[in-house]
Amino acid sequence: MKLKKNSETKPKILLVDDDPDFLFSTKIILENSGYKIITAANGKRGISKAKSEQPDLIVLDVMLPDYDGFSICRELKDNPETVQIPVIILTSISKKRDGSYADVIAYCHKADVFLEKPVDKDELLFSIKKLLKKKKTKFSNLKKKRSILIADIDSGFISKLEKVLSADFEVFIAESGIEALKMAQAFLPDLILLEITLPDQDGFSVCYEIKSNPKTHHIPVILVSEINKELTHADFAAKVAFEHKADDFIAKPIKPDRLAKVVKKKLSF
Repeated sequence: MKLKKNSETKPKILLVDDDPDFLFSTKIILENSGYKIITAANGKRGISKAKSEQPDLIVLDVMLPDYDGFSICRELKDNPETVQIPVIILTSISKKRDGSYADVIAYCHKADVFLEKPVDKDELLFSIKKLLKKKKTKFSNLKKKRSILIADIDSGFISKLEKVLSADFEVFIAESGIEALKMAQAFLPDLILLEITLPDQDGFSVCYEIKSNPKTHHIPVILVSEINKELTHADFAAKVAFEHKADDFIAKPIKPDRLAKVVKKKLSF
């Protein structure tokens, strides 16, 4: 798996980790495999070096002394200067190797690969080689699906939405207002479809909290509900929705194709 030793053609990899032993050992492994290695011991320096050095790939730890690796990955992927750089997130914070939230959070923050520490040498090298090969193809073909969070308790409605949206989007489900708030902050979806009549907290207040939080205020929120049928003035629910900072309000029942059209318009799809 050795690469050419010509320094001008060596792919450049940025290692971001605060563990000096890990940096040292991983640097040797990757250099022996033909890569040029630069390092950063915290998130701030990692972001700075990603912008100035323009590495071909970044290996990023989650547990850093200043910023968490999830947020760093999202920042890099949202920046036009660094969006094209593949990111491998490493962490030892998960106790379970299957179904852990750590991998879900990593991918929702736009990581290209998630690996558990202690990482297997061959697995790391294989992931690096695969991502660098992918990077050579047209960048527009590498874009990951954007994500949508649906907060609703109507299983039939959710099923229809997933059927319409899953071809173009990664779909996540929340069954309560509190769960929707937690998932919005953890996953930072690209759009939220939010039912007003949730079991623990009304969608109006959930929307307001999402839009009032600096971390999530940028996420478009579409409130959906049949509540208009129960009101004397049918437009009142929409009025309340917009007063609670919603980006749009759609009355149920809604046709799947119309919903898809609204979602794509909001995301300039």
